[in-house]
Amino acid sequence: MSSRNSSILWDKAETDLLVEERRKRNHEYHYVHRGNKGRFWESVSRRIHRRLCRRYSARQCEIKFRNLIKEKCVNGVVAQEEAEERHITEPSISTFSEPNSGKSLCRVKAFYPSF
Repeated sequence: MSSRNSSILWDKAETDLLVEERRKRNHEYHYVHRGNKGRFWESVSRRIHRRLCRRYSARQCEIKFRNLIKEKCVNGVVAQEEAEERHITEPSISTFSEPNSGKSLCRVKAFYPSF
């Protein structure tokens, strides 16, 4: 089976760690690894392996994160309604923005607990 057709299943702990690493290292992502985001995703991959003993490539981490953003942009309204029903106020991936651009990666306000 080709890699395009095969899917990789991430469990909640792995997904949480991926989001946590990307969120807390936002400045590093935008400024330290400007031209080479691959190094950033390699370091995320290593951290996931060290903490959870699960190996993902840098590319797999990047794709998973991008898919999470896309999912939240598509399903953001539903996620926001669910979070409001639960009275959850923790912001999700929608808090990511490109420095000095004022652009959010996802304009729909979504909430992380709906993952």
